[in-house]
Amino acid sequence: DGECKGFSKAMRVVDEWVVGRVLEFASRPDMMKLTQEAALREALADRDRLQRDVEHLRARLGELDGRFERWAEALTAGAMTIEQFRKQNQKLLREKEELGAALAEAEERLKAQSEHERVLREVQEALKDLPRVWAHLEPDERKEVLRLVVEELALCKSNGAVVARLRLRYGPEYEEVL
Repeated sequence: DGECKGFSKAMRVVDEWVVGRVLEFASRPDMMKLTQEAALREALADRDRLQRDVEHLRARLGELDGRFERWAEALTAGAMTIEQFRKQNQKLLREKEELGAALAEAEERLKAQSEHERVLREVQEALKDLPRVWAHLEPDERKEVLRLVVEELALCKSNGAVVARLRLRYGPEYEEVL
């Protein structure tokens, strides 16, 4: 039903389930391919969203240029005083500066698409030897691996049962009654 009402569950049970799913995924022979495909899908979706943001900001800047030209024409035609023009122009310049900064940031994020590649490498590296080394990791190391690999964990109560939902970063989603 999609509704998730909060409650509590013994951490040992949750930990064992999460670690079991992570190790299960890490043991799959196609794990590297699956993570790469998921990262590519996310990167493409992000790139498309950022490209739309950049185009929108450029269009808004173009609109501001058009408004300035109309005000300049109104001033020249005597339909606006110099004070009115200055007031409107100051507002326009502030807005143009804000949009310019937002555009620069969006263009920079568009160029920095390699972030997905970096995170993908980290996730793949963490998963690659995990089934073999998990038992030898210190608690802090285990925590760091799980922080990197687990994207979302939700515990829900559904029809009196505890349901765990787990989404791995660049990996599959799991759902199970605990």
